[in-house]
Amino acid sequence: MKKKIAIPILIVAALITTGILVSSYFVYAAIANSEPSQNYIYSKTQGSYEDLLIDVGVCDVIVGYNSTPMEEKLIVQLGYENMIGIPQFSYQTQNQSTILIPEKTEILKVQLRTDIKYNLNIFINNGSILLNVPENVSLGTVQLSTVSGNIFTSFPGNNEINNLRLFSTTGNIKADLTNAILGGDVSIGVINGLISVSSLNSTYQYDCNFDIYGITGNIFFSINQHEAMNSNVDGIIGIVTGNIFIEYSDTSNNVSAEFLNYAVSGITNEYRSSNHPAEHNYEFLCAIITGNIFISGNE
Repeated sequence: MKKKIAIPILIVAALITTGILVSSYFVYAAIANSEPSQNYIYSKTQGSYEDLLIDVGVCDVIVGYNSTPMEEKLIVQLGYENMIGIPQFSYQTQNQSTILIPEKTEILKVQLRTDIKYNLNIFINNGSILLNVPENVSLGTVQLSTVSGNIFTSFPGNNEINNLRLFSTTGNIKADLTNAILGGDVSIGVINGLISVSSLNSTYQYDCNFDIYGITGNIFFSINQHEAMNSNVDGIIGIVTGNIFIEYSDTSNNVSAEFLNYAVSGITNEYRSSNHPAEHNYEFLCAIITGNIFISGNE
């Protein structure tokens, strides 16, 4: 593993806390840098990607994709009201556009195009985020953050993702990856809430750092790997107070896993595949201060 296993529990606790504090600073800095009255969507073309920033205060955000061809780079609705094309709400130049969102908007719906790769950044002060991505759609970096609210993401098949970063101060996070193609790192964290992450036959273009952090709550992590990984994955799964539940399964001789743990108090167990190390490996350090770690493996 990239992270040394033989380290004291205090260092592990510091790693968990640092991960949360860094993520917290990132969220609050992003919100503080925007004017309180400036709820907006900003879009800018950057090479082969479309940078999309959604920055709102109190609002739920639902992001989906078109099922029929569309000319616009995105379509926005306030609840049921389509606001694209209303001059007082938007302005644009050749390569960028800004859409201002009224402060009392409760639900913001954004429809994207399946033929465009988006770097997707969403920041919410109070509200939840729902991201539904169709099969075979590629993205750049996906960065979703809310201070108070839930985050639900679904990548149902053959979705290329550069980096995936999900964070909520108070709320739950659910991320489902099916045959995902990851080209960067994964970081998922909450201060107070539940995290549920599932990965089915994900592949990794490069060695991947996959971290899941929490302060208070539970973490559920499921890996089913029955096809080649292409690269190695390692990371920390850590929580200060709560429980960690991990289910691992593989049927390939070229894949293996190792889950080691550190705990101050509680019930813990470890798991190591019989063929570890294999050609490519999952290697995780599970760390907890108060609570239990349950790991089940099947090969």
